[in-house]
Amino acid sequence: MGAYWFHVYLFIFIVILWALEKKFPKAMAQAEESLLVVVITSIMLVSFFQVIARYGFNTGWSGALEFNTTAFSWLIILGMGYGLRTSLHLGVDIIIKAVPAPMTKTLSLIGAACCLLYGLVLLDSSWVALFGVDTRGGAIDYWLKMYKI
Repeated sequence: MGAYWFHVYLFIFIVILWALEKKFPKAMAQAEESLLVVVITSIMLVSFFQVIARYGFNTGWSGALEFNTTAFSWLIILGMGYGLRTSLHLGVDIIIKAVPAPMTKTLSLIGAACCLLYGLVLLDSSWVALFGVDTRGGAIDYWLKMYKI
C-alpha cells in the first residue's frame, strides 16, 4: 500500500474538486479556463525560450521537450472537458443522432471512461509491465523523482 499513497491522495483531490464543482460551478468554470490559459501559455513560453537559448546561446533546458509533451497531453484532457461543457467540442454527431437516446448515454459513458483511462495512463505507466517492460514511468513517477518525494 505504501507505493499507492499518491494515488489515494489524488483520488481525494478529485473528490474535493467534484464537490467544489457542484457547490461553485461558475468559480470552477473560471478556474478551468484560467488553468487552460496557464497551460497553453507555459507551453508557448517554454518553447520560445528553448529556441532562443538553443540557437542564440547554444544552451537550453534538457526537459523542455518532455515538459511540452506532458503539458500538451494535459491540455488535451482539459480542453476536452472544457469543449464538452461549453458545447464547442467536435463530436461525431452523425453517430450520436443515428442511435436511440439510451444508446447515446451509453456511448457518452464509454467516451468518458476512455478519457479517464487516458488520464490514468498518463499518471502511472506501470501498466507496461503487462508487456514485459521492466520500468516505471508516468507523471507520478516523474514528479516523485523530480521533487524527491
